[in-house]
Amino acid sequence: ISIVVTEVKSPGRFWFNLHEFTQIPAYYDAVQSLMRTMQKFYAEEGDKWMVESVLKCQPGTVLAAQYFEGKEKRGFHRVIVKQEAGLRRLKLFYIDHGTTAEQKLKHVRFLPAEFGQLPGQAMEAQLWGVEQVGQDSRWPPAARQRFFQLVASGEVEVGSLSAKIMEGVTRRRSRVERNSNLFQIHTGLSLRLVRINLGPKGTDIAKLLVAEGLAMWEDEVKPGVKLDSSVAPSGATTSVAASA
Repeated sequence: ISIVVTEVKSPGRFWFNLHEFTQIPAYYDAVQSLMRTMQKFYAEEGDKWMVESVLKCQPGTVLAAQYFEGKEKRGFHRVIVKQEAGLRRLKLFYIDHGTTAEQKLKHVRFLPAEFGQLPGQAMEAQLWGVEQVGQDSRWPPAARQRFFQLVASGEVEVGSLSAKIMEGVTRRRSRVERNSNLFQIHTGLSLRLVRINLGPKGTDIAKLLVAEGLAMWEDEVKPGVKLDSSVAPSGATTSVAASA
C-alpha cells in the first residue's frame, strides 16, 4: 500500500494516512481537501464558532484547532479533546495527523457536523523487524531524527513511500522483553517501509537504519539478505535521493 507518514515519535511509533490517486478524493487526498475547505470556512466565519470555556470541552469532544509547525500556523485540523491543560488550554489529539499537543483556547473552534463525516485518518504503526540499539527502553534521538528524515520530511514526495503490512491485522507477536522478564504482546500494526524513489531499486528503511547503526534486527527476524546497493551509507543517502 502507498502511505503518507504524518507524525513520528520513533521508528517504533508513528502515524500515517493511506494514500490513493483517484478522481474522487479518498484517504490522504480527502483530508487535504477537507483541510482547505475548513481553512476557508474558519477564515470567513471562525468568530461565530469560538470556544469560550474549557468547561464546554470535556474529554472526547470533537473540535477544530489550529495546527502549528514551530510557530507557523498550518490551518485548522480536526481534534479530539484528551484533557484540560489549564484554564485556557486543552490537550488535543489531531485525528487526521496523529499529533498530540496542548493548544490555547483562542486557537480552538467548534466543529460543524458536515466536517465530521470523514473518519479520522491517522493510523498508528511501528517499523517492522527492528528495535533500538543498546539497553535503553527508548529510541535515541539520532535514530528518531534519521527515521523522520527518511519517511516524513520535506524530502519525501507524496506517493513515494510503500508499506507492506507484516503484523497487526490477523497476526499477533509476543516475546520476552530484553530488559525485563515481562512477556509482552505486540498488538499494533507493523509495517515494512520502502522509499521507492530513493536509489535505483528503492530503499528498505529498516535495512538502512541497521546499516547505519541506528537500529538492530529483532531476535525473531532473520534477514538473510545482503543489503543491495540502494542502501547507501549515511553520508551518501542525500546524493542518492537528489539524483533520483
